[in-house]
Amino acid sequence: MKILITGADGQLGLSLKKVAPDNLDIFYYSRKQFDVCNLTQMELVISKVNPAFIVNCAAYTAVDNAEDNIEKCNGVNIQGVKNIIEICLKYSIKLIHVSTDFVFDGTSNSPYSEENQTNPINIYGKSKLQAEELINNSNYLNAIIIRTSWVFSEFGHNFVKTIIKLSKENDELKIINDQYGKPTYAPDLAKVIYKLIEKPKYTTFNFSNEITTTWHEFSKEIINETLKNQQIEKAPTIIAIKSDQFPQKAKRPKNSSLDNKKISKHLNITIRDWREVLKECVKCM
Repeated sequence: MKILITGADGQLGLSLKKVAPDNLDIFYYSRKQFDVCNLTQMELVISKVNPAFIVNCAAYTAVDNAEDNIEKCNGVNIQGVKNIIEICLKYSIKLIHVSTDFVFDGTSNSPYSEENQTNPINIYGKSKLQAEELINNSNYLNAIIIRTSWVFSEFGHNFVKTIIKLSKENDELKIINDQYGKPTYAPDLAKVIYKLIEKPKYTTFNFSNEITTTWHEFSKEIINETLKNQQIEKAPTIIAIKSDQFPQKAKRPKNSSLDNKKISKHLNITIRDWREVLKECVKCM
């Protein structure tokens, strides 16, 4: 089976390459090679590869920058998905599209299921929800949407790498402690995507690693693990702060924890605790 992966130079794309199974014929395309905003280029690639599935990892994910670059964000996250839908329908290709916890407003006191009401509170979240709606409203499209959250890995730019870098440069770090979510190790998400290719169900799924935490608790665990692995010499003091003490252009959901029961049941998997996979990630750095 041929699989085409967009956004292959991002952390999820690189993680899909890292854990790729031997029984699939996988083609990895970066933005330069397969720009989802360039339909002509996309057609040329598709006609050569003729994939059974497209896994769409291409996205504009700079949440704060999106507030000032609405056109650029929507270009990739909305028009790009329109183009993918057109391609998939024309060539009878199945789609796995990666979405986000930011489609929710964060006012729930419990983890969000796939059936909960969406209500994004920033430009990035609105663009991702609109993409979901385009997919769900497309006739004859076999598509899986997988929402994820707080993605980290040994690849690319992410919170784990940022905390390690800041820990080497500072004696004190101020980290938000009133935003709740579930970190997701990109290679674990990648493995789930391959399982969905083998056992597809055309619906929306959530996937994150387990146990709700805060950015503050997450950063403390990152520092503990890097100390154990001697990647930093001394732990900085971690000071817990409220969101309003760390102003950001884009509003963040207070609680964007995802309920994983649906995907766990469908694939018959036990989802790992983020603290377990963090140890694995730090050792790879």
